[in-house]
Amino acid sequence: MPLIKPHLFFFTVFFIVLSANLVTAQPVVNLKDIRKINLIDASWGLGASRLTTFEIVPENGSWKCYQTKQKYEGIYFKKVEKASDLVNPLNTDKRIFVKNISDTLLVALLNTIKITKPVFKPEYIYISKDSVLNNINYAALKKLHMKFGTPQRDTFFKLLNNGQLIDRAKISLQRDYWTDDSPFCGIHIINKNNDTLKIETQRQVDYMLPWLINGTPSYDTSISRFFMASIGDYPFSAKLRLNGNWIYGKVYDYIKRTYTDEIFAREHIEKLSETNLNLLQKYFEIGKTVPYNDDFSLELSPRQFSGKIGITAIVDIKNSEQVNQLISFSEDTVKAFFDSGNFLVKACKNTNGCVIYLFNKYGISNKNHWFASQMDKTKLLANYDDTQLLDLSIYVPGKERNDEWLVLPDGKLLLYAYFYDDVFGIQPGLLLPSGDSVRKEVFVVFDSQGKLLFKN
Repeated sequence: MPLIKPHLFFFTVFFIVLSANLVTAQPVVNLKDIRKINLIDASWGLGASRLTTFEIVPENGSWKCYQTKQKYEGIYFKKVEKASDLVNPLNTDKRIFVKNISDTLLVALLNTIKITKPVFKPEYIYISKDSVLNNINYAALKKLHMKFGTPQRDTFFKLLNNGQLIDRAKISLQRDYWTDDSPFCGIHIINKNNDTLKIETQRQVDYMLPWLINGTPSYDTSISRFFMASIGDYPFSAKLRLNGNWIYGKVYDYIKRTYTDEIFAREHIEKLSETNLNLLQKYFEIGKTVPYNDDFSLELSPRQFSGKIGITAIVDIKNSEQVNQLISFSEDTVKAFFDSGNFLVKACKNTNGCVIYLFNKYGISNKNHWFASQMDKTKLLANYDDTQLLDLSIYVPGKERNDEWLVLPDGKLLLYAYFYDDVFGIQPGLLLPSGDSVRKEVFVVFDSQGKLLFKN
């Protein structure tokens, strides 16, 4: 094998490393070839939706942005007086001039989309330690942590000053998700030959990354800056989210929940009842521990299930009866489910990293099956004692969100919510593909071996 010259070797390694983080995936778009650029800023939520559209077009040697539509709909905008007064005068289909768009701004967009950033890295979102600290209400924090001693408060502020933890927070926040919130921002670049390059995002998180450039993800805030600079100023626009205006409080909250609360809670729980804590540790590996009102939320891994079962438990650690009920829940109810041999358990046992999560509150299994009941058009669940239903979710590596199931007393399994088209454990094709990862509420019943029995 011929020797590689040193300078060529280092260039090759550098190119490989660079290629792993930056990908050339998009066709080159020239400014002179663009006919127009359409911008869409929309969102849907509980009781409200809004849509504002723009077009950027060349006129007399320069580029101009016009608003082409604005519409606010839903109970919130009709019934809430302040919101109604604010937005109702703005609903229009008229074409309204917004601003001039410079060639510099457009060229910057075209240059940034030539190279995509497909994997999130903390440095893509610039948040300095000082910017976090300057946006935190220290007076409120000190009041919040008054019940802890000075050494504990000092620990909290040291954690908050740790730049590495800020990076961890930024990574964690990329997995944020909540219901009743569906934003959308789109940049559609239409060439004179009608070829269209679509740059879109539906992400809820601060900065709304990644953007999808013709389907290819790119964690590039430069695209967000172009969008914000191009659209107008109007109520409830995506600007605050795209600019990450709430990120500082979320970084604080992440550090508090993930580190500070854990430190203080573990100290506090040991003082409250070392006996009950030792009893729990006999049956469970105790993971994350955080305060829950005056009690505690514990992430438990029962020792007998080899990491395949997780239980999120809310418990009053001083209450021995609750602690024993929690242990019985794991040793009896969960064990019976795990040993039943149903298709979900079999699939999870055969999948590395798969974990089935259950919930227990004050020694009792979850009895609130509201989401499933909302999809129960035939009132099937009325035939069962709801105290005997077992609520669970399934974590599979590579997926940020868990499918949600109910185990019925007769061994049937009910899928009532999922996010990805390839639902874990069931045959492909049973559910219509959507191509997205938005939460989907369904009512699909299987027998214990995975045979489809009923679908609303």
